[in-house]
Amino acid sequence: MTIAVYSCYFGRHEPFNSNCLAIKTNSRRFIFTDQDDVEKWVAPLDVTVEKIHLASPKLGSRAPKLCPHKFLPENVEWAIYVDNRATLEVPPEKIVEDVESQFGECEPGRYLFAHKSKRDAYKELRTTHARKYIDVEQFVATRKMFRRSKFPRGLPLYVNTMMIQKMGDHLTDALNEDWFELYSTICPRDQPLLPFVIHKHSY
Repeated sequence: MTIAVYSCYFGRHEPFNSNCLAIKTNSRRFIFTDQDDVEKWVAPLDVTVEKIHLASPKLGSRAPKLCPHKFLPENVEWAIYVDNRATLEVPPEKIVEDVESQFGECEPGRYLFAHKSKRDAYKELRTTHARKYIDVEQFVATRKMFRRSKFPRGLPLYVNTMMIQKMGDHLTDALNEDWFELYSTICPRDQPLLPFVIHKHSY
């Protein structure tokens, strides 16, 4: 079983946090970045640094996060994303072991953590607008898309700080690509979009 644990660091809008991957493991570790000096920060660790230059740091950081099938080696069976601001305290092997003990014979796909927030995607969208993470046009366009698609209220949000995917499912890959496309063109916030694409794809 090949496990890849990875993070993204783009644009220097926050300090680089090597603790997101600094844990003893036999899994492969990757950092996707647009910065030239990340290698020296992860030198003590066995981490592969992959350089990506897209139209903006935001797109660069989300592309591997949302679409691991496009960036990780083909032989990876499990992909575990860890946000740069987080600290990975449990070995990736233990995470996969826990998922398999909970779900038994795991089919390829995403295994998500439910968010503790009582907000749904509609409320989260309003919150991101109030905090000026998105502008008025993005808010209106996203809300219109939700309503036009008859996306129901009350569906839970998910924790995107760490995400787990068992690779090899083309339907999950299609969902991920749609998620990134909507992030790139409609709403630059991945959290309110995830319940929407899950519902849209009947996932």
